[in-house]
Amino acid sequence: MQNHNGLWIIFIALSLAVTGGCKTQQTTNRASRGASGLIATYNVGDYRGAFASARQIADTSSRSDRYVAAYIAGKSARKLNDRTSADRYLRIAAQSGDRTLSGQAMAELGLLFAQNSHFEFAANTLLQAAPRLTGQDRANAFLHAGLAQQKLGRWTQARDNFRMAEKTSSDPSFRKQIARQLAVSGYTLQFGAFKQSANAKQLAQQIAGRAAAVKAGSPRLVTTAQGLYLVQVGRYSDYTHASRVRTQFGGQPIIVPLGVNAK
Repeated sequence: MQNHNGLWIIFIALSLAVTGGCKTQQTTNRASRGASGLIATYNVGDYRGAFASARQIADTSSRSDRYVAAYIAGKSARKLNDRTSADRYLRIAAQSGDRTLSGQAMAELGLLFAQNSHFEFAANTLLQAAPRLTGQDRANAFLHAGLAQQKLGRWTQARDNFRMAEKTSSDPSFRKQIARQLAVSGYTLQFGAFKQSANAKQLAQQIAGRAAAVKAGSPRLVTTAQGLYLVQVGRYSDYTHASRVRTQFGGQPIIVPLGVNAK
């Protein structure tokens, strides 16, 4: 959710917080150097190194840099697809007294929940994070909360949060993304995308019997603005329903939003 520059913003906020407390200057410098080193390691893509160093600080330190270390450990673990460790350390970082850091940690945790298909937790956590964030980070939190609500079939709530995201952001490309999401009306199963209509029709004929057997309806061809022919089956108001039907097909199709790709 956050770019690398945002880590330095958190680092600066931490440095100011430590300086303003009762810590000695020596402790302040040590904490600042530790956080700076972790951020640099993460920013060059050494996620294993960042995780190893950050979790050691997060697990043993009682200083304010513990929360920054936990945040970097959580982000690194997510990059490494270690979801258990990501969950653990992001929860620690979310307890930080620094509003920006706790908001960023909660936002990352919300994305982790969504990645694990826990859309209820994802939406709630991202909406808790949003007020703690500013600018594009806040807009991103509203966007991803809306995406999670769409997958729960909560279309009215999703649209409200998309509009909050649009209102918060001044990025033209981001606002176009919001417009696309506002056009989504449900989900469908997509079996393929072809440049030639004949190939799409052939696949549609091949899967028609299976679609009828699971009572998913007849395959249909959808033409995109880019000239592709999509083979899709079914219309579902929430992601869970679409996922259940996808399982009946053996997991072959992908789940895609309705109302985005069509002309």
